[in-house]
Amino acid sequence: MTVSVVLPTYNERDHIIDLLERIMGVLNERACHYQIVVVDDNSPDGTAQVIRDRFGSDDVIKLVCRNGQRGLATAVRRGVEESSGDVVILMDADCSHSPEDLPAFLDSVESYDLINGSRYLSGGGFQGHRRARYSSLMINWFLRIMLRLQTTDNTSGFLAIRRSLLERLSFDWIFHGYGDFHFRLLLDVARFSGTVFEVPVIHRLRQSGRAKTRLFRDGWGYVRSAVRIRLNEEKNEHGAP
Repeated sequence: MTVSVVLPTYNERDHIIDLLERIMGVLNERACHYQIVVVDDNSPDGTAQVIRDRFGSDDVIKLVCRNGQRGLATAVRRGVEESSGDVVILMDADCSHSPEDLPAFLDSVESYDLINGSRYLSGGGFQGHRRARYSSLMINWFLRIMLRLQTTDNTSGFLAIRRSLLERLSFDWIFHGYGDFHFRLLLDVARFSGTVFEVPVIHRLRQSGRAKTRLFRDGWGYVRSAVRIRLNEEKNEHGAP
């Protein structure tokens, strides 16, 4: 099994090297073949340059720099398209997702098509802000009801998926917006009857820099996206033109 880790970056200079080294350390212990695909949206803080300086001759790190385009979901898509592993792992580059959780994903993906990181399973959770925890809980409760999802966490952005299933999904439908790509991906996996298993993860506080998620703005974006999906489903169910 070969593994590709996709990391979208924007202004992650102060901690990206430490994160990459932690990921490499975990995967080296697994003795598996892997690559890390970093998609940088022309970070003004020089994120791409510090990666080149540290890993310029290392074939394990594939750095993709986007100019004139920005956005989490489209950066993830570019990383997926640039990856080559049998298993693709999506995670954030701000250290909110811990590399030490990766073995649980790799152990489970041998038996399931998609492994979903959940902050709401026993052993998972949040570091720090109570407001973020409650807001996320409410949004995920809404998504589960509105979209009839069986997964407990539909916005964590931390998951592993087999390429054999990933290549069947609709990238144009999934990868737009912000973190809402996560629940659209889960819905498309369900369309193909893909098997899904959840593992507990802890959402950790950002180590440095400014957080890019805005609870009110992004939360309402998720709600609007879910409502549109549900309305389209109902329209199709009733055969509306």
